[in-house]
Amino acid sequence: LHLRRLTEGKEHDWTSVSSPQFSPCGKFLAFLSDRPTSSEESEAKTSVWILPVDGPGEARLLAEFPVSVSDLEWTAHGGLAVAASVYVDQDAVDGENARDPMTMTAKRDKALADNDALGGLDAVLYQKLPIREWDRWLNAKMPHPFYAPLSVEPGGQYTCNATNAEDLMHGIPIAVPSGAFGGSDDWSISPQGH
Repeated sequence: LHLRRLTEGKEHDWTSVSSPQFSPCGKFLAFLSDRPTSSEESEAKTSVWILPVDGPGEARLLAEFPVSVSDLEWTAHGGLAVAASVYVDQDAVDGENARDPMTMTAKRDKALADNDALGGLDAVLYQKLPIREWDRWLNAKMPHPFYAPLSVEPGGQYTCNATNAEDLMHGIPIAVPSGAFGGSDDWSISPQGH
């Protein structure tokens, strides 16, 4: 058995790598990592990175979403499926931008983190059960699967426009992946992409 290191991570100060997925052609490997991106944001987010399996080269950013993502799956027809926790009550909050749940979630999280804007208020009104799961209180944010199409440039490099990611369960108040032990096994995408 021959083992080969595919990426050198210590120089990037990242703390996690997960969900490795080979491309359908087998020439690339995508994975999730919270390494720093070129964006100006100070908060680390988990994004999708890609590297050529046969080298040479270090991993490059393939898709950066407005919020952290998890449970990466590279579909057979060449798209990415990821999970992201988004507010499922967004339509009531901002109907104009509700079609982009990740961006609205990032904006809402930023507003909620601003204690001055809330006047020190930190309260949640629960109107149904359950209200707690394992070690966290539940809120209107639930994980949903998102699909992001990939395209191949003439040189064979994959590109992904993360702004085209589609919430496959938009507005449905159900967590998929479910609970603390859920993952990409909680959904299935056909080879045709349906």
